[in-house]
Amino acid sequence: MVGNVRNFARGVALVAAAAAMPAQAAAAQAAQAQCMSPAEVRALATFAMPSVLTGLIDHCAPEVGATGFMSTQGRNLIASYAVRKDSAWPTARKAFFRLAGSKSDSSEATDMMAKMPDAALQPFVEGM
Repeated sequence: MVGNVRNFARGVALVAAAAAMPAQAAAAQAAQAQCMSPAEVRALATFAMPSVLTGLIDHCAPEVGATGFMSTQGRNLIASYAVRKDSAWPTARKAFFRLAGSKSDSSEATDMMAKMPDAALQPFVEGM
């Protein structure tokens, strides 16, 4: 029991640190470039969170065991984000292209992605 709690605590700490680093880096970069609003950063995170949490659960389930939070409550947490995913998409899409535009030396790739249908672009944005 104590080992499971320790493993869970270690896993939560690692996940929190891993999740915070990209979010902090993106927020800092956005603030520096003044290219993304807090609402856009929030929309990107809301849109991507179901995929991030699904990957976390799939990858970490053996470590936290059947009684760990992600094993018992993770799907409920995913569902709470999933209901907001579609409404976050329009703002997340705009934010993605702002970020892509600030990173890209060539607008050709950005222009090509902008022409993609949402159904093709969304998995790419989630993977980023």
